[in-house]
Amino acid sequence: MQTSRFQLGLIATLAVGLGFSLSSSEAVGYPVGAAVSMGANPLWSNWGEVSRGGTYSDVLTVPDGQVAVITGFSSNGDSAMDLYQGDILVMEGNSDAMNGQSSLFGDGKGGLVVEGGTVLRVRNTKGCCGTNYYYIQGYFIQQ
Repeated sequence: MQTSRFQLGLIATLAVGLGFSLSSSEAVGYPVGAAVSMGANPLWSNWGEVSRGGTYSDVLTVPDGQVAVITGFSSNGDSAMDLYQGDILVMEGNSDAMNGQSSLFGDGKGGLVVEGGTVLRVRNTKGCCGTNYYYIQGYFIQQ
């Protein structure tokens, strides 16, 4: 049985067509559930000082339609910094998660959520020398 030129051309054309149809195309990802938001860089961080004696410092205003996830927090010296969502205490400064031995917040692996439309605040309930410093970090996600 001989193969004609027509058959060879047809086989080659089918092979090329099959190759193009099976070749990979550009991948496009779509978020499922909560999506990281706030533009190209949803990360945020802040630092500041809070006087001893129960004074508050506003750290961050969380936009409506977003939540802020706190991943890390640290403070200097002998301080106890409470975290508030508006006027509601969400983490006490003397808690295991907030002290210097914390493996979560100290390593940036925390996951405390602050709801949209509220202000994240820090309150220093103790400390030496009148003023203590804090550093806080996290990221925004869309609700």
